[in-house]
Amino acid sequence: MLTWMTLLERLPTRDRLIAWGMALDASCVMCGDVIETCKHLFFECADTRLIWKEVLSLCDISRKVLSWDQKLS
Repeated sequence: MLTWMTLLERLPTRDRLIAWGMALDASCVMCGDVIETCKHLFFECADTRLIWKEVLSLCDISRKVLSWDQKLS
């Protein structure tokens, strides 16, 4: 379900919640640097990229962490 909602960009990320009228800080919950979007939260955030690198390492996969657009193509 999470993957499907992510692919459709339907997760309740801060950018979407603000568009719905909620009064929130738009900053990413992980890094606090930029506006939280699906793309940023899962693939562009520096903190998330470190998590992905660790997961790949634990799985013995040696490759670069790909961006959102690279993952979908």
